Amino acid sequence: MATVVVGVSSTSVASSLPVIMAALQGSQAQYSWVIGATMLSAAASSPLWGKACERVDPRRLVLVALALFTVTSATGGLMRSAETLIGLRVFQGVGVGGVFTTSTVIVIRIVTDRSRAAYLGYLAAAMAVATTAGPVVGGLIADSPLGWRANFFAGLPLAAIAFVVLGIWLHVPPEPPRPGRRRFDAAGALLLPATIAVALVWLSLGGASWEWSSPGSLAMAGAALVLVVATVLAERRAVDPLIPTSLLRSRIVAGNVMGVMLVPLVGSIGLYLNQYLQLGRGLTPTSSSLHSMPLVLTTAAASWFAGVQISRRGHLRGWLVTGSVVLVVGALALSLAAHDTPLALVSTTAAVFGLGIGITQQNYLVAAGTDVPASGSTALSALGTSSRMLGSAAGIPVLGAVFAAVLRRDAAARPELVGIDVNVVPSLAELPEPTRLALEQAYQHAFSTTLTLCLPLLVVLVVVTLASPPRTFSVAEPEAVADVAPTKHAAT
Repeated sequence: MATVVVGVSSTSVASSLPVIMAALQGSQAQYSWVIGATMLSAAASSPLWGKACERVDPRRLVLVALALFTVTSATGGLMRSAETLIGLRVFQGVGVGGVFTTSTVIVIRIVTDRSRAAYLGYLAAAMAVATTAGPVVGGLIADSPLGWRANFFAGLPLAAIAFVVLGIWLHVPPEPPRPGRRRFDAAGALLLPATIAVALVWLSLGGASWEWSSPGSLAMAGAALVLVVATVLAERRAVDPLIPTSLLRSRIVAGNVMGVMLVPLVGSIGLYLNQYLQLGRGLTPTSSSLHSMPLVLTTAAASWFAGVQISRRGHLRGWLVTGSVVLVVGALALSLAAHDTPLALVSTTAAVFGLGIGITQQNYLVAAGTDVPASGSTALSALGTSSRMLGSAAGIPVLGAVFAAVLRRDAAARPELVGIDVNVVPSLAELPEPTRLALEQAYQHAFSTTLTLCLPLLVVLVVVTLASPPRTFSVAEPEAVADVAPTKHAAT
């Protein structure tokens, strides 16, 4: 229920983001950062939440994270500029990282290895269903007299229900004891978030706010490299590291964690699918939400079905290979969408793309867990969640920078767009017909080109999947779920 709150609140805003940015007079770069800032802080804070789960009851932590997310989400409806909205969503991302990390830790604590694929599939399906409902709700609200600001309050009723359910019924068993000393990794707590933040800011601003070869870009790249080296050295020397580097010595863990990162990175193109439908095809927020719904519906269905089948039959590798290939096919088909492609065909290819995401996204973490002992499950959960958030945090602004660069180049070559500032998200209804048509075609071309450039990453994903086969787990006997009845302390 906590992930549903995050999903609904986040995507209800995403579907009306073109309207929001036009109202706040935001730029194309700021369009990316409204979502990217949340993902950046979520990725940076996830390891800290994971480490905290080793010392504090995750039930308390998920309540704190959910409260932080809910308060900052509601406050977003009061913002008057794109800059203040982006700043607020940095704090909101800390709550997002907390909800995702603690939810994953709780699932892995409660269920056993064989059942993990099914339950993580349920979690992913719940999130996908929430992201299905969110854009529809957000589009309806944006098109209604309430206006787009009401989107930021859409998750409040669900948040209230989630607080009651988590506070009364959830009980999480303690983590299995780990050998060795327990000491807070202060160096890692400072260096790891700083490394992630600097690297993502450099990737986000490169090619948009500055040229890649500019002195500012080179200086930030150098700072990111120094921080990476310092973080690795600090984590290797730490008695109780934030992210145990020993986990990544396993080819199975390292390869599948890369898969955990690559899927959301490429899947971030879904954000720009709404921009293609609204600004490239002239649809309303409600209509664009309905046409992008097949992507999240197939993601939800595939997450649930694949997870259940893996838990029953144990054929984890076959599902991952199939899913990664389907992801390539779906991305290739969706990248061919043109200005006059039938919308039904666009929705169908988006559904295939979502099918690949649903099959793979949570099961790469399950595959990595087949080579990790029970005592390392919390650390793996934090590593997996941080990698997933890092993929989204890198994908949204980086793909946004590519999208913006292609859009500027294409607009400069069209006589109808002379004098039009494509760095500012436009309001199509206010433009004359020739200008509007040319701008729609430019947005369509930017979307298809950006997705085409993602195809090499998906080929890498297929290769990594084949090179990192997970260990098998027994499916001879059904495995019971851990006792989740509330203890006297939890009920109190």
